[in-house]
Parts: sequence; structure tokens; C-alpha cells
Amino acid sequence: VLRRGIYIATSEGCKLARSADDVADIGSGLCQMSEDERWVVSWPAEGGELTIRDLRKDTTRTVEGTTTNAVVLGHGATVFAVQKTDDGNRGVVIDATSGEIVGQTDAFDDLQPMPIGPDSTGFVALASSTSSAATVEGTQLLWVGTDATVRVIDRGTLMLPVQSDSTVTYVHFGGQAAGSDSIRRWDSGSGERTTLLSGAVGATAVRSDMIVATKDTDHGVEIYRSNGNGQLVRVTTVPLVNDAEAEILFVGEEYFAVVEKIRDQLKTVRRIVTLGPRHDDWEAF
Repeated sequence: VLRRGIYIATSEGCKLARSADDVADIGSGLCQMSEDERWVVSWPAEGGELTIRDLRKDTTRTVEGTTTNAVVLGHGATVFAVQKTDDGNRGVVIDATSGEIVGQTDAFDDLQPMPIGPDSTGFVALASSTSSAATVEGTQLLWVGTDATVRVIDRGTLMLPVQSDSTVTYVHFGGQAAGSDSIRRWDSGSGERTTLLSGAVGATAVRSDMIVATKDTDHGVEIYRSNGNGQLVRVTTVPLVNDAEAEILFVGEEYFAVVEKIRDQLKTVRRIVTLGPRHDDWEAF
């Protein structure tokens, strides 16, 4: 549900319903909408020509090439499309207002744009390549600016962004060693990377301005929340529920992600009851 109406996306296309009598097709194939609800990009599910639609002016533009994925940023009115070429997958930065190509990335064996947050000022993508032509082997987390400038945020086996604006907060998975994961933040202004929390950790963005993180310990699950300075502050430790033999667990919305992560470990819990918004799998209070 958007300010403009109800946005419906399927594998065949996307529609915008402003009322029961006003339902418009706004894209065919796969679609993505900008966070300011102005731009919609669409492309065939099997790959093909990219279409950029301006909902404000009700105009469309097309971009040639075999697009296999795309995201659109209201900030700067810019599109980041992944196009399949003879030498691999390239990221292409496009001016949404004109359809002109601003620049391109190197070619990779695999390139996946990450979801865009409401305050994002650039694009984030996971790139991997095993070719000798690649700068490094393995996986890179990339920052792609609206001017097509590409910077490497980090390298590793796997990195999953959880929040992005002018900074990118992400979980860096260290591999098979226990406790080798970490939550890190990279600043697009300074290029500095800091570690916020390490160990057996996980994180999710519950709001555009708030991250909730967890850390597994021998005593239970430590829960952290980001403060106004962006740091992770421990707010509580949830003891192992099985030790208390609890059968009913009450959960607030901000802790949905935490409980989802440890649900299989809660052997004695028969019912989970949500306080506030509903959850697809649990009871509402």
C-alpha cells in the first residue's frame, strides 16, 4: 500500500490501483519502484529491453540491451540495471529522466543489486567472479554512485546488507569458524569501515532508522538496538527459553526477526503471541 494507491507486482507485470475503477498497468515482466514512488522500471523475466516509467509525467523510456535485474533510486533519479553481455554481467547506471547511460561497471560472472532503502543515496551490489580478469577472486560488496563511480565496500565469502543510506550496514559472514561473523558499517563519505559487533551475530532493519541485532552466547541471546549515533547498544539478554520451560512467548514487532532466528531452538514453546502488528505464522494478542 503506497501513497499513490495499491501497488501489485507479479511475474507478469505490475499494476497501480488508485481506486476500484482506476487500475493501471505500469510495467510488464519484472518490476521495481523507486522509494519516492515516482519511477517504475520493468524488464522481461527472461531478460530483455528495460522500460523506465515516470508516474509523475506518465511517460516511458526504453533502454536497449539484455537487462536481467534493475533497481531505481528516487534520489538523483537514477537506475542501476544489470545487463548480460558477451563478457559477463555489467552494471549500467542510467539517468531515469533521459534514458541516457551514465556509466558501466566491470563485467562479473554474477552481479546482484541489493534492495534500496528509503534514504539510500547510491546503489549496493554483490559481485563475484572467478575469471583471471577480475580484480579479486571471490565476492565483493560494491557501492555504485549515481555518477557510476564504483567503490569496493568489502570482500569476503558472503555479505548481506541490512540498511543503506549514505552508509551501508551489513553482516559479514566469516566462514565456517564459529563466532567469525560480524556486523560492519561502511561510510560512503569517508570510505571508512568499522565493526559494530562480532561473534555469532545477525541483524535486520526494523525501520529505516533502526537496526536490531542479536548475538548468541552460552547464556542466551543478547539483543542490541542502534542508537542515534548509529552504534549498537545492548538492551537486554534473552535467557534460553527452554531452561524456563515456557510454553507461551509474547513478542513485540521489534523482536520478530530475533524470534524467527531462534524459533527452531524453542523446544517447549507451543504458542507465540504477537503484541501489535500481526505476523503470518503467529497468533495476534
